[in-house]
Amino acid sequence: MNVYCKSGASVTLAFLVSTGSSAASFLTADLEKSRPSQPPLERWGEDYRFLSDPSRRTDAFDPYRYVEIDEANWLQFGAEARYSAESVKNPAYGMRGVKDDSYFLQRLQVHADGHFLDDSLRVFAQLQNTESWGKDLVGVKDQSRTEFQQLFADWNYTADSGAQFYARYGRQEMEFGRGSLISFRDSANVRTAFQGTRLSYRQDGFDLSLFNVRPIVNDLYSFDDKPNSKVRFSGAYATFKPANSWGLDLYLLELRTQDRVWAGERGDDKRYTLGTRLFGEKGNLDWSYEFIKQTGHIGDANISAWAVGGDVGYRLSKRPYLRLSLKTELASGDKQPKDGTAGTFDTLFGVNGYYGGAVVTQLSNIVLVGPELRYSPSRKVIVLPGVFMIWKQTDEDGVYVPGLGVLPGSTQMDGRRVGTSYRARTRWLASDNLTFDLDFQYFNVSRAMRDIGADDVFYLALRSTFRF
Repeated sequence: MNVYCKSGASVTLAFLVSTGSSAASFLTADLEKSRPSQPPLERWGEDYRFLSDPSRRTDAFDPYRYVEIDEANWLQFGAEARYSAESVKNPAYGMRGVKDDSYFLQRLQVHADGHFLDDSLRVFAQLQNTESWGKDLVGVKDQSRTEFQQLFADWNYTADSGAQFYARYGRQEMEFGRGSLISFRDSANVRTAFQGTRLSYRQDGFDLSLFNVRPIVNDLYSFDDKPNSKVRFSGAYATFKPANSWGLDLYLLELRTQDRVWAGERGDDKRYTLGTRLFGEKGNLDWSYEFIKQTGHIGDANISAWAVGGDVGYRLSKRPYLRLSLKTELASGDKQPKDGTAGTFDTLFGVNGYYGGAVVTQLSNIVLVGPELRYSPSRKVIVLPGVFMIWKQTDEDGVYVPGLGVLPGSTQMDGRRVGTSYRARTRWLASDNLTFDLDFQYFNVSRAMRDIGADDVFYLALRSTFRF
C-alpha cells in the first residue's frame, strides 16, 4: 500500500501546519532520500520495499527496517523514543489548585509490520510505553504504562486500473484533513487511538474512507486500555484533488454517546457532523478553510452548532522559506441553557493544544484570530511564532478547556474577551533520526477572566525524538 503527500522540507512542515492532505501521509519516494518519516507522521504509512535492492541500503538502520522473507513476504521494523521536559505555570488558568507543574514525560514505541502474499495481507503491531515523572496533575493522556497503541490487520487490493483498496480491522490511529475533528493528538504523551473497522479507496486524486470505531479509553496501568462501550464513532471522509493546485474534502460523521453531559444538557447524544474543507495554492498564496455544521440531539434538546476555521497564507520568500498567514477559528456556543437547543460546537476527537502546548483552548464557543509567521532558514530548522486574540462566541456560554470542560465561573464573565495567546514553536532536525522541538506559550488572560479567578499561563517544553 502506497500513501501520498508532500516531500522534502514540507514533510517536516506538516508537523506544524498542514494545508494539503493529512499530516499523516507522505511519499514513498521521500523515504528513499531521507528515512524514517519525521514525527508525528504515522509509522504504518512507511513502505520500504525499495530496500529489497541491497545497493539502496545506504542507512545504518536499513537492515532492520526491511527484512525479506521471500519475494512475496517481508517484515518492517521501527522504533521511537520521545522524552519531554515541560513546565507549566498556572495549568488550566490556575483553577485546579496547582500553580506550578514541572515534569518529565517518556514515550517509547516499537513496531513490527508484516506484509504477506504480495501485500494482500498485512499485520501491524505497535507496542508503547508511556510514563510521567514529577507531574502534579497526572491524567490518562500523560501515562498509560505499557500497551498496544496499534494492532490491526489489513486486506489490500490493487486493481489493474491502479485503484487501491484496503479493509482494516483492529486498534488504529486516524487523522483526516487538518486534524480539527479527527486526530491522533500527538501533543499528548498518549496518542488517541480507536478500535474498529476502516475501509479505504484511492484512485486518481480521489480518496474515500469509511469507518466504524470506538475510541480507546486509556488507564494508568499496563494492558488495561479498552474500547469505550458507551461511544460509537462512524463516518465517511472523502478528498477530491483534481489538480495539484487545489482540493476539496467532504465528510459526514456520526458520534453516539450514552448518557452524556454537554453544554448544560444531559442524556444520550446522537450528533451528526457535516463539513467541507477547501485547500490549495496559487503562486505564493495558499489557503485551507473548513465549514462545519452539527445537528442531532442530546437528551431532549436538539443540537444546532457550527464552526468555521482555517488560514490563508502568503509566501514572502522561498529561500529562506518565509510565510505569513492569518488564522481564524469560529465555533458556536450555547445562547441559553435548557432552552431545548444545544448550540455548543463539539470538536469530537480533534487536535488538543491547537493553538499552544498549554492546552487551555478548544474549538468550542470561541472566536480566535491572529497572524502566524513560518520561517525556515534551512531544511533542518523551522520557527513558528504567532499571536492569537481570543473571545467567547456567545456571552452566555463558558470557556472550554480540553479535559476540564467548562471553566468554573466563565458563564458569568463580564464580557466575551478571554485573552491573548503568544506562541513560538521551533523544530531542529538534528539528523534523519533525531529531532528537537522547543515549544513556548504565554496566555495573557483578560480582566474578565481574572475576575473569576483565572491567571496568566506560561508553558515551556523541550522534546527530543529519536526514530529509526
